[in-house]
Amino acid sequence: MIKRFPSSENPHREEILKLMERNNEETTPSIRKMTNMWIVEKELGLEDAVQKFYEERTDEVLVYNEEGLMKGFFLLEKNDEGIKEHVPQHWPHIEISLGIVREEYRGEGIAEKLLTETEKHVKEKDIENLVWVTSTANRASKKFAENNSLEKVEKFNEDREDEEKTVIFAKKV
Repeated sequence: MIKRFPSSENPHREEILKLMERNNEETTPSIRKMTNMWIVEKELGLEDAVQKFYEERTDEVLVYNEEGLMKGFFLLEKNDEGIKEHVPQHWPHIEISLGIVREEYRGEGIAEKLLTETEKHVKEKDIENLVWVTSTANRASKKFAENNSLEKVEKFNEDREDEEKTVIFAKKV
């Protein structure tokens, strides 16, 4: 079952923050840089950096819950100004600012179900554009976007020497 909550009223907030912390610790450094978590983490510490990301990049949360267990979630942000400068043709939009499915439940179609629900939500809000921002280093995220009909619309940070480039995927719904 999928439920949607305003970020401030999310009853799963603490569980999500802990999952974000664990995911961040397990993520490769280049992917962590993509979310600016690494930079903020150095300044604030991991727990505060995760909380800051949640507070600043989340308007609503979609939670996939089954038998009382949260198996995954999407954080949704409406009209991220940073995206507008790169893809003004996808404005207004709702962005999936972060999506995590617990490792033991990956491959069960949970992310796809969350995406389908996100698309319904975008339509309900009379917004045409769904945006997903990821890194070239995050192959799983790129593959998910490509496999679910999100089109690569922008790639930037091309001058970086490491393998991380930012990629924006979008879809009209």
